Amino acid sequence: MKHIKELIEALPGVEFVHIHYNPNRPTDEKTGQAHGTFKVYVKGGKKKEIAEMIWLHKCIGTLSQGNTKVKIKDCCGYKHMISFERLL
Repeated sequence: MKHIKELIEALPGVEFVHIHYNPNRPTDEKTGQAHGTFKVYVKGGKKKEIAEMIWLHKCIGTLSQGNTKVKIKDCCGYKHMISFERLL
């Protein structure tokens, strides 16, 4: 996840990035995240660029969560929903 954080931080206009991953417990009481999911908190940047960076570098089968949802096309043209938490 550290690699994704650094890549998103390098995108134009991004001011802040934090990633919270819930690897091995039931729903996290603080964040409401389900087991095996992660949430990327981002301030600034373009949502399409952020979502594409998450899609390209996240682990297969790991779901992202957040208040911003963006449809991304994979290399075969299939659409996937990528979520992250937009900070104002």
